[in-house]
Amino acid sequence: MKKFIAAALSIGLGTAAAFAQNQTSTEYNKKEFFAGYSENSILDPLRSENFDSREIKAYRGWNVSFTYNFKRFIGVKADMSGYYKNFSFDNFSPPAPVNVKSSIYNFLGGVQIKDNKRSKRFSPFIHALGGISKTDLKIRSSICEMNSCDEKNTGFALALGGGVDLKVRKKFSVRLIQIDYNPAFYNGFRENRFRAGFGIVFH
Repeated sequence: MKKFIAAALSIGLGTAAAFAQNQTSTEYNKKEFFAGYSENSILDPLRSENFDSREIKAYRGWNVSFTYNFKRFIGVKADMSGYYKNFSFDNFSPPAPVNVKSSIYNFLGGVQIKDNKRSKRFSPFIHALGGISKTDLKIRSSICEMNSCDEKNTGFALALGGGVDLKVRKKFSVRLIQIDYNPAFYNGFRENRFRAGFGIVFH
């Protein structure tokens, strides 16, 4: 009888432990997809012999990311963003109008730390991402008729920062704010950039 009771208790405890483990594994969001608006500000743009790049400062665009949370507090993240700016200036003697179409793209990946418990209403997070940044400057001017003034750069980039999500429904949240230090390294030069945005997070 004692052996039977011990066996029953063992089975019962084992079942309870398995149930608890299953509950723990499903109490947090395993995946999240973010899509939103973003701005990228450049503090010290790359210098160019073709034009005065100090005119390039604030870009507007988009940011999307996908995160897989393999633990409640830790996930791996893939992030992509694109930013655009058109501007004109005169920087030559005699004056020659210069029209520039500029874009920045980031392709990043890394780690996100966040409490992904489904019952939480406010969820602050931080992340550390690294990858590739590409810039493309398409310059149109009379001085560029003989020689190409276009400029492209590809280099290593980081995104170090975080933000806050507000749960609205079971399946989605609003990202109230996300702010990152987003430096890029081109040909030995560091371009200091900061990006900020907001959007929707789907779970």
